Amino acid sequence: TKRIEIPNSQLLASAVIAGSVTEAIRTTTLHPLSTIKARIQANPKHRKARTWKRKLQLLYLSFRRHLNEGDLYAGLVPSLLVTVPASGVYCGVRDVSNRFLHGPIDEISPFADIEVALLGAFIADVAALSVRTPADIFTLRLQVQQMMPNQTKIDYRESLRDAIGLL
Repeated sequence: TKRIEIPNSQLLASAVIAGSVTEAIRTTTLHPLSTIKARIQANPKHRKARTWKRKLQLLYLSFRRHLNEGDLYAGLVPSLLVTVPASGVYCGVRDVSNRFLHGPIDEISPFADIEVALLGAFIADVAALSVRTPADIFTLRLQVQQMMPNQTKIDYRESLRDAIGLL
């Protein structure tokens, strides 16, 4: 059979799209659990629960209350706006890095596949984290803001400036 070489630009584009779609589905599906986890960790009442039975009761009650209030998806949009591109960047950079690294490393090491995979993942992780970190902070603030009734709503512009300042 004839082997067709895919250009790096097409490899990058297809990996970015695949990583982005996968992350959008994952984030949308798991965001309610992340919201509940953040709120439980921020609530002192939950930290004082001593037994597993009580912790599970509080988890169930918290999930039920937030489900009824309909605010389990608080902070989803900012999270999607950054985590989706971050995952796309990760997948694209990893795949293209692996292709570039295979040539030089294959000739030097008997463990080339492992070394290329690890080095490609490291390079991709650095690229993705530079995109993702500010969004994670912003999303966490949106998830927890409803736990602080005495505080006014979070100023989105100020939170975004703070998150971007971490870069």
